[in-house]
Amino acid sequence: MRAAAHVQSRRRGARRVVRIAAAPRFAFDIPDLYDGIGFIAVVMGLFGISEILLAAEAPVGEVVRARLSSLLPSREEWRRSVGAILRGTGIGFALGLIPGIGAIVPTFMAYIAEKRLSKTPERFGKGAIEGVAAPESANNAYANAAMIPFLTLGIPSSPTIAVLMGAFIINGITPGPFLFQERPDLVWTVIASFFIGNVILLALNLPLVGLWAKLLHLPFPYLCAGVLLFCVVGAYSLQQSIFDVWVMIAFGIIGYVFRKLDLPLAPLVLGLILGPAIEKSMRTSLEMSAGDYSIFFTRPLCLGLLIAAAAVLAGAALKLAPSVLREPQL
Repeated sequence: MRAAAHVQSRRRGARRVVRIAAAPRFAFDIPDLYDGIGFIAVVMGLFGISEILLAAEAPVGEVVRARLSSLLPSREEWRRSVGAILRGTGIGFALGLIPGIGAIVPTFMAYIAEKRLSKTPERFGKGAIEGVAAPESANNAYANAAMIPFLTLGIPSSPTIAVLMGAFIINGITPGPFLFQERPDLVWTVIASFFIGNVILLALNLPLVGLWAKLLHLPFPYLCAGVLLFCVVGAYSLQQSIFDVWVMIAFGIIGYVFRKLDLPLAPLVLGLILGPAIEKSMRTSLEMSAGDYSIFFTRPLCLGLLIAAAAVLAGAALKLAPSVLREPQL
């Protein structure tokens, strides 16, 4: 049962005795909430149902039919793309090592760098192959480099890595510095999967690209209904509970609202993943201090981390304040 920990302390002689009792928290007398909210149902709602809602309100575009041979780069395009691919890979890999950058920053930086290095920058925005090769290479490099801070520090730097971190924690694996010592077999299996996965994707995409393209010919209402059906079946099959389906739908609406307001989904996912771990660590600290909350302020390391967190929050608030307080221009 996921419950709130109440730290009760009383003195027995000269020694303080601490007793931790569990009680249901935010369960609202619903048995399905005693174990908390399912992570997979939440993620399917945030990234699946919200995407369906956004796609449903967007205008349906016309499918462009083209021969496969016309989509493959020519020899001249390959020659112009080699340098852009290498530079984009370097930018994406370097920025992927920095937690919290996001996948958008490397792609834009690679595009801007390539445009500034080009002798004919006026071609960018009009079909220049370098303007496509550099951002895509940066995006792919960032996705692989983001695994380094995840595996070594336990810090997810994107929503995708956050979902992967949730899968690790669900299976009892904690990413971080000790992962290489405790589970080297798992780490090297993950690293090997990068190479194997790229080979499999290459083998699947090239021969079957025509088949995947034909999926676009399906009427959008049927395609949207099919995706929704798979989401509902997947959520229900977790625990054979209709409650998980409602959780998925509820968080799908929340994710839709977040994306309409241009709010990131990653902090919500991280809060769901790291919340139980933070609470467990807090409970352990209170057991060590016999219920004295000053343990979080008297230890130099704890105080330093709290000050750093407060500084980050204050900096974000100060950065947001001018745009909130700015008067509308008439």
